[in-house]
Amino acid sequence: MNSNKRPNQLINETSPYLLKHAYNPVDWWAWSEEAFNKAKMENKPIFVSIGYYSCHWCNVMEKESFEDFNIAQFLNQNFISIKVDREELPDVDHQYQLIFQLMHSRGGGWPLTVFMTPNKVPFFTGTYFPPKSKRGMIGFMELIKQIETAYRTQQNKIFDSKDSIITNLKNIQERLQGELINSIPGEDLIEDAALELAAMYDKNNAGFSSAPKFPHESALSFLLSEGVRQKKETYIKIVKYSLEAMSNGGIYDQLGGGFHRYSVDSVWLVPHFEKMLYTQAQMSDVLIDMYQVSKEQYFLNKAIETLEYVIRELKSSEGGFYSGADADSEGVEGKFFVWKKEEIEQLLEKEEVEIFCTIFGVSNKGNFERNNILHIQSSIEHITKKYKKTVEEIKETLKRSKEKLLSYRSKRISPGIDKKILSGWSALVIKPLLRVSSILEPDNEITSKFSIVVKETLDFFRDKMIRDGVLYRVFSFYNDDLKSTEENAKIHGYLEDYVYVALAFIEGFEYFLDYSYFHSALNLVNELIKEFWDHENYAFFYSRKIHNTPLSRFKDIFDSPLPSPNALAVILFHKLYYFTEDSSYLEYANKILMAFNGAAQQKSGLGMASYFHSLAWTHNHNSELILINNDSINDNESDQIWNFVQKSFIPSRIQLKINNSLSNLPKEFHNRSWIQGKSIKQDKSTLYICRNFVCSAPITKIDEAKAYIQENFNIMN
Repeated sequence: MNSNKRPNQLINETSPYLLKHAYNPVDWWAWSEEAFNKAKMENKPIFVSIGYYSCHWCNVMEKESFEDFNIAQFLNQNFISIKVDREELPDVDHQYQLIFQLMHSRGGGWPLTVFMTPNKVPFFTGTYFPPKSKRGMIGFMELIKQIETAYRTQQNKIFDSKDSIITNLKNIQERLQGELINSIPGEDLIEDAALELAAMYDKNNAGFSSAPKFPHESALSFLLSEGVRQKKETYIKIVKYSLEAMSNGGIYDQLGGGFHRYSVDSVWLVPHFEKMLYTQAQMSDVLIDMYQVSKEQYFLNKAIETLEYVIRELKSSEGGFYSGADADSEGVEGKFFVWKKEEIEQLLEKEEVEIFCTIFGVSNKGNFERNNILHIQSSIEHITKKYKKTVEEIKETLKRSKEKLLSYRSKRISPGIDKKILSGWSALVIKPLLRVSSILEPDNEITSKFSIVVKETLDFFRDKMIRDGVLYRVFSFYNDDLKSTEENAKIHGYLEDYVYVALAFIEGFEYFLDYSYFHSALNLVNELIKEFWDHENYAFFYSRKIHNTPLSRFKDIFDSPLPSPNALAVILFHKLYYFTEDSSYLEYANKILMAFNGAAQQKSGLGMASYFHSLAWTHNHNSELILINNDSINDNESDQIWNFVQKSFIPSRIQLKINNSLSNLPKEFHNRSWIQGKSIKQDKSTLYICRNFVCSAPITKIDEAKAYIQENFNIMN
């Protein structure tokens, strides 16, 4: 389709986002020293556009401006233009988002538009610009002409601003990190952060703050954990109502499963239609938390539906998962997901139409640009009397209707998939997959499917994403118009990649008792400490030196759409300390908490939820659950005990199911103190529940297990 167009430098890239721009008339370069050297040689300013594959406004700006011949010609004559996939180079995006914040006193977004000198110092930042000036917003053509004139006539002034920009950037980073305090914050700070977070709850529509509304999965998980620990039912209800509002709203794909990235309104109805892998992983995890607390099957079902979507639509045949799905199809945001009532009337029987449209709020008028975004408007129980049907009959009608509509929808032109595997994002899916597998019966079809997917993904990390001890961030493969295939792992992993993948290996070890997974985690952690640790002020830098992060390396503790990798590293080190009994891991965990103690004094339960969650883990210690299984007999009560453990909400858990003969425990652990003295009692499989290496009396009966867990882990009836 692009045979008549001349490709630019991006044709040599593998990022699907960069390849989208390979046939723009703009002479794009990838972020590279070659591009910056060219700018220096030609004394030209640099135009950097940062975005990602499923970004709606990035796509809009491409069509409006980067496909415009006149704009492209002016850029090519006067600038070196660089396209950045923010998901490949998150440190580049982070730095210039901070600069945007510094220049405009507000948060940025995507596309991020940056004009900078050849030595990477920005002098102008913005986001989306229309091609021509309108509604008080300067047009992109007018902007680049002004930028070119300013650079040509005020170059000395622009270059002189370098020191102040770098100084201000470092000041922001130091302020975000806070003062280094050589002590771990107390438990009172955790309680204050939870209280502050609960105060942000939207009592009318659930969730936190106003539009646009993001799920804030880490905040939900933290507040739920504190609700259970502090026995505060209000916190638990906040999380419950928020998850119900999102799962029933338009932000959830009611037909195909999976959550869109955020809601543009305050009522969770109209989403920004892109679906990100990290959203699915984190939402699944907190839904499982809520199931364990509430015992309501609804939450587990939603988690399973979401993970089924991930496997069906985002799983790569190579192993690992694609990073997300676009918001647009056929150039229109949300077109794939919305319905006109007459479409539904043509596809369903009359009674099916009535029931479906009543449940999902479908009308002739619509709720989004004369179309309908499906959302739960009426409960099944509410309409049983109206249609004189049982709950089961209504459920069967809905199941049948959804299958018909999903089949029809599958024939539409679907949003594009960003076929780029990010090691860290893929690793986030491992935990919820394994949690569901643990909760369901061993012979359940879903258990088998999910556990196979986990093994394939962990093997993919080892075989294709790790070379010579180095974890790579990106695995890209893309069929271009010449029908050639490029496959490779590239870009050294960032902090989030190392921490998330190491945790995934530990979780795989706990489930499968495969020592090779544990060994892989240890190797990654050794590399992590060597390349990322700040020996002077503690904690981990986000990038390693080889990344050559623009302006300066940085450390961060705040949750973005992703959980803070520094915070999750605390949990990683607690697990390693338990399994290895090497106290140096505990020292690393404590130093991370110390490094951000100053920032924690702000008590930001929304922005630092993962930090406070890790702090709570530290104060309350590991919850260690070891079942010594009598592998010589078929012990039904043993299965009941273990199943109850899996269905219970026990924060900071470490769990192992070990045969009495130790036949399934790797020999490397046979002499560890945590296994010593633990054996079956009275020829029955025996559960030991420990905290900080102090254990309960042996438990051999399901009633004993229930009583102990309910009493000691604040299980609310």
